[in-house]
Amino acid sequence: MLRIEDYSASDSSFEFTEDCEEIQGHVERHIGPVEMLCYEQDPDTVRVDILIVPATSDRNFHYLVTSGMSSLPMLADPQNTEVECWHFSELVMALPGDWPLFDAKKMQNDRWNFPIRHLNFLSRMPHKYDTWLSVGHSIPNFESKKRITSDCEVDGFIIDHPVLGGENFRNYVTREGKNIHFCGLYPVYSNEMQYKLRKGFSALSEIFRKNNLTEIFYPERPCFVRNSIMNWLLG
Repeated sequence: MLRIEDYSASDSSFEFTEDCEEIQGHVERHIGPVEMLCYEQDPDTVRVDILIVPATSDRNFHYLVTSGMSSLPMLADPQNTEVECWHFSELVMALPGDWPLFDAKKMQNDRWNFPIRHLNFLSRMPHKYDTWLSVGHSIPNFESKKRITSDCEVDGFIIDHPVLGGENFRNYVTREGKNIHFCGLYPVYSNEMQYKLRKGFSALSEIFRKNNLTEIFYPERPCFVRNSIMNWLLG
């Protein structure tokens, strides 16, 4: 069961590893103060908390960062020439400021809790299934063959660089020399996923950048790959 709490409260008893404390410091230097924590009481693999930087009047988005995915190395592809960069990663996603993140009743609804659920699942997936996640990877939605929620047609995710924290946010080297890469989790539509699979990650990423897409997830955002493009690719 996932819970969101104010971890700085006097009755909280969260124990952070040194890496987690460094991750928190890195997030606060580039995004803002971490005030909330989402955690699972009985994780089945590694413990992964989700650090939450709540929205403010000056920053109209909640920022979510996993902390603990990098506690173990991923089983990276030995054929990849940049494999050293991808042994240790954390996932990030942002939500609009009006997302009811701290409304316990609403967050029981799939319409609102799917970002937390997927961050939680995907951050553990490499350790549970002896695989790895890196920028350029696409991940289908494992919970439904068609869509993530009943009113959201997103059907998978792309891992791309985060934007909001700037380039210096994307990597952090701990005091012990562990190179942690922060990866943006981008929900994508079916047309966008198919475009990536046919034309490659760089082509889709270029479309995202042209449309100023960031790691903030807006359920109402338009699909950036039109049907006419897909018909041309399939023709």
